[in-house]
Amino acid sequence: GVEEGDSREVANLDGLNTSGIVGDGRIGFDVQRGRFVFGVFGSYGFNNMEADGGIEGLGSFTLEKQDEWSVGGRAGILVNPRTLAYIMAAYTQTDYELTLRGEDATSSSHDTTFSGVTVGGGVEFAVTNNVFLGIEGTHTFYGKETIFDDYDAERNVGTRLDDELGETKVMGTLKIKLNSGLGGVID
Repeated sequence: GVEEGDSREVANLDGLNTSGIVGDGRIGFDVQRGRFVFGVFGSYGFNNMEADGGIEGLGSFTLEKQDEWSVGGRAGILVNPRTLAYIMAAYTQTDYELTLRGEDATSSSHDTTFSGVTVGGGVEFAVTNNVFLGIEGTHTFYGKETIFDDYDAERNVGTRLDDELGETKVMGTLKIKLNSGLGGVID
């Protein structure tokens, strides 16, 4: 929410939705034991997601997601010889840039880093022995961060913008196994 003056909430940004394009590059290593698959991965996401809005009495803003990265693991089971169902968890970090445009035509930008835990799951299908198509759904729980703070507690004036961010994604995946001799998958 947005607080101003005597620490009262003057706006709530819950439900603010961003739009844009997201792409991830991921590298990982999987090991298969019978019908079970275990793996580790690292990913880097490229984004141009942003949201625009306004807060009465304060002006307008743009919230733009920057790049993000994750490190995690997954565990799955082969439901048939060509289909893997899996769950995953990862530590994730992303940056957001907030640009405020005041009603008096002033402008300022502020960067904030959010850290959190991503959980999810997916299904992937072997098109060939080295190419896999799938779908993955994740939710990231980020901690509460202060995005903007020019609040002066002694004088009880100013504005502070806090957010407890959560992100949900559903993505199509294309994975290519590059090192079939070791049993690993690089996606």
